[in-house]
Amino acid sequence: MRRLIGKAIVALASVQLLTALLASTGGATPPRPALLRTPALAANFGDIGPLSCASAGNCAAGGSYEDSSGHTQAFVVDETAGVWGNAKKVPGTAKLNRGGGAYVSSVSCVSAGNCAAGGGYVDSSGNSQAFVVDETAGTWGKAEEVGTASLNVGGDGGVA
Repeated sequence: MRRLIGKAIVALASVQLLTALLASTGGATPPRPALLRTPALAANFGDIGPLSCASAGNCAAGGSYEDSSGHTQAFVVDETAGVWGNAKKVPGTAKLNRGGGAYVSSVSCVSAGNCAAGGGYVDSSGNSQAFVVDETAGTWGKAEEVGTASLNVGGDGGVA
């Protein structure tokens, strides 16, 4: 069953990646497929989610991947001048994501290399919490917990 689920995730990620590539080229067919490399710790699968393009060929995307311990981690990746870089774990989520369930659910870019992303993670108590992270001049900062823990009495927070 897991193998079938994994193939479905790969198929969905492929459709999402193709959509991302078409968006990043202004709708023109990309000259060749791009393979996004998830962080070196990725063990089983990666899933790309939200995408934002400041201009054709200048985009950012986010998603999640499963690490070698079976925990879900959040990643971000940039495209600069039409070339996708390597995906990287969202800085700062290692400290927040003690429950192993981080993901990026929203990305928005105002200009190339200047973006914001949001998502969720599972804290050490098993509750879902929200985080945000900024990118300035092409460098992703450290994820910050959104101050909603006192409001999140049901333990189901996140950024949509």
